[in-house]
Amino acid sequence: MDNNNPPTQPVMPSAAAATPSSTENQTVNVMPPSPTGEPKSSKKMVLMLIAGLVIVVLLVGGAYFFVNSKKGESRPATTQTNQTQAPDTLQSDINAVDVGNLDTEFTAVDQDLQTL
Repeated sequence: MDNNNPPTQPVMPSAAAATPSSTENQTVNVMPPSPTGEPKSSKKMVLMLIAGLVIVVLLVGGAYFFVNSKKGESRPATTQTNQTQAPDTLQSDINAVDVGNLDTEFTAVDQDLQTL
């Protein structure tokens, strides 16, 4: 007997070892990953993504139409009329504009420019 080795502790039998008949009757179902396994999950992911995008587009479109319908209700109805005026009426309107005396208006600006 070798005195250098420490004594080993007794090994407790596990539950699987205690019932060998139950493990013998079970078959282990180990199948290699099939190429159709992953596409099913990726197809499901793609379908969920498309469904989510459709829902988002519908929500954004509904909000857009809702906002535009509210804007349309608050605007007063305006009618556009084509107003054409004769050239002599336009000339009389131009002459009627009071611009004052432009020389007196720009005297202060001229003085400021002279000081520069």
